Amino acid sequence: MARAGTRKKSKRGSRPDPDRPTVEEAAERERQREREREREKKKEEAEAAAAPRSADTLSSAVLGLSKLYANCGKDGVSSQTTDAITQALLLILGSGPSIAALDELMNVQVSNGIMYHNAVANQQKTNLLGMAMTARCVRYMLDPRDDEIDETIISDIEKDQA
Repeated sequence: MARAGTRKKSKRGSRPDPDRPTVEEAAERERQREREREREKKKEEAEAAAAPRSADTLSSAVLGLSKLYANCGKDGVSSQTTDAITQALLLILGSGPSIAALDELMNVQVSNGIMYHNAVANQQKTNLLGMAMTARCVRYMLDPRDDEIDETIISDIEKDQA
């Protein structure tokens, strides 16, 4: 029988669990995960920096195809090759107006979104001002001896109108 104040040792005792990683192993795994995250972040940043803009892509495609077209004329290649290059140039140049229209529509939608956001923000501000004025008027009705409330109400209205 165990004496009071002493505990019975478990069968496990002080032996470490073989399936559980040590503190050093857990720290090393966390450092590896952090390094992997940093590598992924750098890779994404490099890809974003290397990605050409649509205008750059369009101009470089036209330039490359026009050089190819000029070189094909010198070598005397088949008509199928020149037709393919011509069709590719026409496709790129022909899609210009539709890309410009799409860009214009996107800009209009963004400006509409900003306009609606501003309208909602102003409406919320007006509602908040109305609630504050109602609270001050109620306070004045309950205690009409306070004369400085009228001055603060007027100064607040003048500030909001400015």
